[in-house]
Amino acid sequence: MSMFELTNDYKQLLMMLEDAEDADDETMQEVIKDTLELLEGDIEVKADQIAYIIRELDADEEMLKKEEQRLRTKRESIVRNRQRLKENLMEAMRLTGKEKFKTKLNSFGIRKAGGNIPVILDCPPEKLPDRFQKISIEADIPAIREHLSASGGADFTYAHLGERSEYLSIR
Repeated sequence: MSMFELTNDYKQLLMMLEDAEDADDETMQEVIKDTLELLEGDIEVKADQIAYIIRELDADEEMLKKEEQRLRTKRESIVRNRQRLKENLMEAMRLTGKEKFKTKLNSFGIRKAGGNIPVILDCPPEKLPDRFQKISIEADIPAIREHLSASGGADFTYAHLGERSEYLSIR
């Protein structure tokens, strides 16, 4: 039986227990209480099974994180090697004066990169004239949180404290 089915059965039995208590049917109340106790045991067993699966998934996640890191490191190494080979070939082409040539398999040439011409600032951005600066405004969330916590939200119409989320703890 799934956790969903167990939970639904448990809810139905609780409603039946309320109805039996309203009808003052003691025999029915005892039968329902016994069944509820059995279901509670089943739910606990199912919870243990789910906890085991969660731990297995946690272990899989850790293993995949390590594998991602290993593959990322390998990819970065390949990128560096490719770049170094291209730089070495370009340098050799410049030194020999052969900046453009063809072979049976490939064509080689040194070209200027496309796109916008790079701009190199010779001073800090704050010293640039206003027309060359961008100003960005963002909320100071920690300061707002501190004010809301201290004042209880009084006279604060542009922000409020939200609810903290919940999570399942399995030890």
